[in-house]
Amino acid sequence: MKKFAALSLMLGLGSSAFAATTITIATVNNPDMVTMQKLTPEFEKANPDIKVKWVVLPENELRQKITLDVASGAGTFDIATVGAYEVPIWSKNGWLEDLSNLFSKNQDIAKSYDLNDVLEPVRIGLSYNKKLYALPFYAES
Repeated sequence: MKKFAALSLMLGLGSSAFAATTITIATVNNPDMVTMQKLTPEFEKANPDIKVKWVVLPENELRQKITLDVASGAGTFDIATVGAYEVPIWSKNGWLEDLSNLFSKNQDIAKSYDLNDVLEPVRIGLSYNKKLYALPFYAES
């Protein structure tokens, strides 16, 4: 997970300074994520230095695979979709990066992503010790 934070900073610096980068995304096999995966060619066209590799699995299998990967420090995935169940546990274990500073230090991100637009119960569910460790792709109640 910490690699993702570093990668996002590199991408923000511009692609001209970097060779082609492949990011590996692990996600659950549901209609929303399949739709996101279908947008990959559009993303890669707009960002020719970035290639996206998807690992799409059923939820239980994905949770097991990501947990093993993160706990062992293998670093197979650059980005992973996780649920509210994992966030406090993984944050406590130091497996997720605190995103709070991302919004206080990067005004471009803070302007384009208003955390107040995220429902408070969702923000609380994605936090640990009052620090935000994940952002919702979508939320259900």
